[in-house]
This record gives sequence, C-alpha cells and structure tokens, in this order.
Amino acid sequence: MPCTNSDGTLTEAAVTLMSVMVEHHSLEEVASITDIPLYLVRATARDLIDTRLATEQDGAYRITKLGSEKLAYTLAKLNAG
Repeated sequence: MPCTNSDGTLTEAAVTLMSVMVEHHSLEEVASITDIPLYLVRATARDLIDTRLATEQDGAYRITKLGSEKLAYTLAKLNAG
C-alpha cells in the first residue's frame, strides 16, 4: 500500500499512522489507537519502513527523522491548501 501521493505528500492513512508512531507502539497498538484495520496498518508500516519513513525495533514502530520531516511537510501543505 503506497504511503505517498503523486504530489509527494503522505496519504491520509500514512499521516494517521505516523502521527501515532511519534512514540514507539506495536502495530496492534497503532491499529487500536487509530481504528484502522490491522492488515492496513501492517501494509502501510511495511511501506513506511521501505521508504525509510519509519523504523521497527523489538516489535515497536516509530517514525524516523526523515518521516518526521515528511509528516511536517504534508501537514503544512494540507493546512496551506
């Protein structure tokens, strides 16, 4: 599941997940907090890791510095538009 739109911003699902992943959480916790089905959380998390926007350590997921910058960029663009 792609986590970015054609304009370089994050998808709505990616923004939601990354907003929760500012702190370390398991995928099950992320699914519970966001009310997004676990299979979609897993698919999006895989893409976030593949694009270096998030990292996993001992079953806990967190956004990277690059992910934080991309999230800030997307939120700024959404607020401006």
